[in-house]
Amino acid sequence: MTKLTILNLSHNSLVEIPLHFSKLFNLITLDLSHNSIKYVPKELFLFFSSLKKVYLHENKLGPDIQFLIDNMISGTPALSINNLNLTTLSSHIGLLKHLTELRLEENLSL
Repeated sequence: MTKLTILNLSHNSLVEIPLHFSKLFNLITLDLSHNSIKYVPKELFLFFSSLKKVYLHENKLGPDIQFLIDNMISGTPALSINNLNLTTLSSHIGLLKHLTELRLEENLSL
């Protein structure tokens, strides 16, 4: 599976992200939306140099998403973090220089 480029695990009732996902070096799209994930390990995104789209909306991350943004690879152009009950957004979002799509709808009060 090391050549896998798209991984869609949406709508699977996941509560955590297995760390062995970090071995999928060629991932371009990672869709973990519509699950019950509460925490994203920082190690997960440190190894994804090819990752272009990350979909995490409709999970239970809430404010913990700030940590993810702070540790994401700057080359990621698409990030979907809507409907996570966010009240603030990390100032590091501005460091994601290749970001072309940022989905923030349905958060409490950004």
